[in-house]
Amino acid sequence: MNKRRKFLAIFLLAVTILSIAGCGSKNSDELTGKWAYIHATDEPALTIKSNGTAKYKGNSYSYSRDDSYIYLSSKNENLSLRFEKEGDKILLYVPTTYEFSDGQGEPEGLVGYWEDKANNWSYQFTDDYQFVEDGFFVGTYDVNPEGSITLTYNDDFTKTTIYYRQEGTKLMIEYPWPMVKMK
Repeated sequence: MNKRRKFLAIFLLAVTILSIAGCGSKNSDELTGKWAYIHATDEPALTIKSNGTAKYKGNSYSYSRDDSYIYLSSKNENLSLRFEKEGDKILLYVPTTYEFSDGQGEPEGLVGYWEDKANNWSYQFTDDYQFVEDGFFVGTYDVNPEGSITLTYNDDFTKTTIYYRQEGTKLMIEYPWPMVKMK
């Protein structure tokens, strides 16, 4: 009987210590750690700390999230990065702004040539639902009612869903980049 009481007291003490030490910390979540793009696994692109801070593209931020977005904020900017959990990986939807560059005035919907000169990235969408990405990757596209586009590549790539918003001659695209947690 005395051994049972000692065991129970030790067990309760251990549970108390673990909860005080932060095992149940609300800032620590499954995204805490260093994340790298799958094409550059030696270099962290996103670091999330359990103290509510993060580093992204070399800049420091405060961090919070919900089930769909990572929220990063600093004195200079606020970012909302869409993400999806895929097992031990995440898809981070990186926003990029493209300018309409067709030379034919204002765009009518998505049709036309759009480019991000800083990264040398581009999309060309045709009215018969064909696309060319970065001058190399071709396929067909579908526009979905929730503000996304499904790209079906002619090459051996999986279908890719990108999110978009158009404001005049600007096209904001959120493209999914697979990331893995660094060890």
